[in-house]
Amino acid sequence: RAAFTLFTTPTGTVDEEALVLRVEENRYLVSCGGGAPPSHLHEALERFPDARVVDSDVVSFNIKGPDRIAVMRDLVCAADRAAVDALKPFQACRCRTNAGDDVTVVRSVIGMEMWGMPGAITAVWTAMLDMPDRVLPCGWDLLDTYRIECTDIDFLLHPLDMNYGTTLAEIGLGWMVDPAKTADYVGREALRVCVSGSWYASTLAPARTRARAAA
Repeated sequence: RAAFTLFTTPTGTVDEEALVLRVEENRYLVSCGGGAPPSHLHEALERFPDARVVDSDVVSFNIKGPDRIAVMRDLVCAADRAAVDALKPFQACRCRTNAGDDVTVVRSVIGMEMWGMPGAITAVWTAMLDMPDRVLPCGWDLLDTYRIECTDIDFLLHPLDMNYGTTLAEIGLGWMVDPAKTADYVGREALRVCVSGSWYASTLAPARTRARAAA
């Protein structure tokens, strides 16, 4: 399973956004959208001495667009294509690529991601370059445009739309704060103060993605 999450600062603003993938009962992989670990990660670890964070060599890429599922299924071996087709948002499956490498395919609301070791991902990326009629490699500038054109969700990018200077209320994500949550996390007290104010009621909305504010 996977989930989109926001890491918050002690003052309740946005520190980083990430996709969190649960790979074992007590082991997770975290892909941060801004490309850097949350600023207050070490502070959070002091509160949870049983937790440990290690750097990973896993890398990933993301396919967006109307043909994203079809393209991703063709990048894995025939035996695993049905599993890719069956994925629902925020589900993942282990697959082998056409070159025989082990990878993980993750589906989000608007994207299909492949996570794996650098050699495996490089081989798949190279194979995609031979599909110019189906896939267009792009960078940050095109993603910036896509977030404006996206109609599936309110597609917010860090640090463009959310950052150290924005609260969850200001970007319409007040609903991510659960006032009944008792677990500790960075920014909890500041967010609880905000929740007790009037903005929480005005920004409360059904979750459009499976998300929670966490740190």
